[in-house]
Amino acid sequence: MEPLRIYLIYSPNFEFGANYARHIIKTFDSLGMVRQRKRLGVPVRVRSIPAPNGQPLAIDWDLAHINIVILLSEGDLSKDFSNGWKDYLSDIQQAVKSGQAHILNVALTKSGIIPGFEDLEVERYFSYREKDNTCLDDGGPNEPMRRLLLSILSFTGIILRKNLPLAINTKLSLDPNRPVKVFLSHSKRSGQKLAECIHDHLLSIKSWRTNVGPFLDSESLKIGHNFQKDFENNIKNGVFIAVQTDDYATRRFCRWEMMCAKRHRRPILVAHLLQKGEGRAFPYAGNTPYAVVSDRFFSTSVLEQKAEGDIDGNELAPADPADEQLAAEQKQAIDLLLINLMSETLRFILFECEVQITASERNVSPAAILPRPPELADLAYVMQSDAKGRDKNHN
Repeated sequence: MEPLRIYLIYSPNFEFGANYARHIIKTFDSLGMVRQRKRLGVPVRVRSIPAPNGQPLAIDWDLAHINIVILLSEGDLSKDFSNGWKDYLSDIQQAVKSGQAHILNVALTKSGIIPGFEDLEVERYFSYREKDNTCLDDGGPNEPMRRLLLSILSFTGIILRKNLPLAINTKLSLDPNRPVKVFLSHSKRSGQKLAECIHDHLLSIKSWRTNVGPFLDSESLKIGHNFQKDFENNIKNGVFIAVQTDDYATRRFCRWEMMCAKRHRRPILVAHLLQKGEGRAFPYAGNTPYAVVSDRFFSTSVLEQKAEGDIDGNELAPADPADEQLAAEQKQAIDLLLINLMSETLRFILFECEVQITASERNVSPAAILPRPPELADLAYVMQSDAKGRDKNHN
């Protein structure tokens, strides 16, 4: 039995349904980093084209521990469910009531409320959807599609963290009752601007219900607190972005933060922002996914002008079209960073669950679960943990 399956349902009359499906399938087909020449993926099954009985292919809810149904709801789907797809709708409703399925209703139009799910909270995608539904922006997902992908990744992570441990009788390392905190590790001298942009962007997307928030030392630390304990607590209970600039590896605390994330086996994404290069690379920043970010997005007058306007309390002058384009590119770069990070986080959750399922089937207890390929630091931390365990038992 698989840990997770996703079913995507839309009307065959919805002209742009295939565009949405393509981006969602691509996102879940290869999550996070490659391991042993393979990417961990989640099966996404499309249910749109009616079978000979006039309804989409039936869903076997027993193929996975967790089933998520994504409804791309607009007027045509509402009509389908009200007419020829009534039995299909009834089967989904019954699966939801029995706990076999979880629903994410993405309302593409104001009429995208499905009969029988009127009380279900919807992801009101229509409130920020662009006029065209092509989902493309120079060949990649446009801003509305990126928002939707972040929402789906976040929703999937929430459902897994809350329900999969019960289904397989285990406990996950990420607390299901806490929002996911993104720890922003950076050098003040050269990585502050990108870190602040990610921080501000994460705060701005709270309305997307992503259940993801930032931890940036300059904004999140409280006066009088032990900052090193605060750092470690947020790292071990969250996920980690390292803004790798030319001097990142020279900063003692940046190295400590990275090793802390490795010690607690947290999902890590390195935002590659090197300009001239490093005098000496930090070896333990490897063995993680990397995403290249253009420095020109985060060292321009756009950010400086915004900061000055905020400090002086004045409204900003009308933006130059070139600045607006640059701001859009900044937003796109950060969205893609977050999509990569949430994909890696979901891979961690699924990998951990698959190990627990396999261990249970073979009646063994894993000594350590390593979602990344093992490295020397893992060996050191496992041996250290074993030594502490032996000392505790001896005493």
